[in-house]
Amino acid sequence: MPEDSTKRQGSTDSSPGRERRRRASAVTVVIAVLSVLGFLFAVRLLGVSVRDLAPGLGPALRQSLDPDVAAVGASWLIAYVMLNGSVVAAVAISLFDVGLVNAHELFLLVVGSRLGAAGMVVLVGALDYLQRREQPLRESVDLGVFTFLVTQTIYVPVAVVGYYTLALVRNSTVVPGWVLGPVAGPMALLTRVVEGVVGSIGGGAGFLLAIVIFLASLRAFDRLFTRMDTAHLRERYLRVLGHPWYSFAIGLLVTVVTTSVSFSIGVAVPLYNRGHIGRDEMTPYVLGASLGTLSDTVLVAVFMGSAEAVLVVLHVFVVGAVLTATVLARFDSYVAVVDRIQDRLIEDGPLLVLFFVLLVAVPLALVALAFFS
Repeated sequence: MPEDSTKRQGSTDSSPGRERRRRASAVTVVIAVLSVLGFLFAVRLLGVSVRDLAPGLGPALRQSLDPDVAAVGASWLIAYVMLNGSVVAAVAISLFDVGLVNAHELFLLVVGSRLGAAGMVVLVGALDYLQRREQPLRESVDLGVFTFLVTQTIYVPVAVVGYYTLALVRNSTVVPGWVLGPVAGPMALLTRVVEGVVGSIGGGAGFLLAIVIFLASLRAFDRLFTRMDTAHLRERYLRVLGHPWYSFAIGLLVTVVTTSVSFSIGVAVPLYNRGHIGRDEMTPYVLGASLGTLSDTVLVAVFMGSAEAVLVVLHVFVVGAVLTATVLARFDSYVAVVDRIQDRLIEDGPLLVLFFVLLVAVPLALVALAFFS
């Protein structure tokens, strides 16, 4: 009899817990659905709004993106302002879709958005230090500088190699119909709805609304994954970072699945900061995450319905993948170089300040070329 009573009591106690879990699961599903719907709506609203604004934007863009390399600086700086590289890449695809930028300019705009997103991590760490000063500057920016260096070593060569090979790819490659076919019907219906919105509020207001919704949907998606048991994720998957190729694959897959580099990098931060994993283990993980962060840009191109934009973004991804594989094949030498640069920057105060200055000065110089060419 007492045993039966204990069982009934245990069952009663667990009932509120199950109810809370069900409610939490329901909230998670609602957030996920709203994030996806917001993402889709923002993509189409962005495209239709840019089309409405195209006549006025054309001359200004032609001036600001000539020579082509100015596109890298422009998207790099705008990523700082927007605090998000994915939004910049999405706008670039919208501009390409209506013919305001060409394929080579789109390629460089996407690359620049990745460089800006990486640089933003360093600047945010520096600003956090200036506001709170709870830890030394070198600790505040250590991971940010490291992530930026790793990203630069891939995306700067990607910009050069990919730019000069893009024409060959465009002439010899076709995006298969199954990539765009399944989304054509639903997106056409959504486009008609969005056209009504833009007709009511205008292209300028529609553009701003699209940016807000795009940012909100990405942020909601980020928060969705921060609700996960990240300690379990670290324990189960991130403990195998000792092998470069495994580490790269995990960084890539986590970022592709979550479409959030802030989550994929953030989940590994405690292990890195506490010394459980070193730079040689973290490096391939960051390489994978930096490559995987293109996943949401590919989705934007697909949902925009532009086969050539998909091809351009995939070209960024493929060139980046080839260069990353080359780096991993010479991994020990690569890590040694990154370690030397990282240690020199972190330990030399004046050099670190110069590095901060260059994070803004370099993209500004690239943009300035458009006004002096």
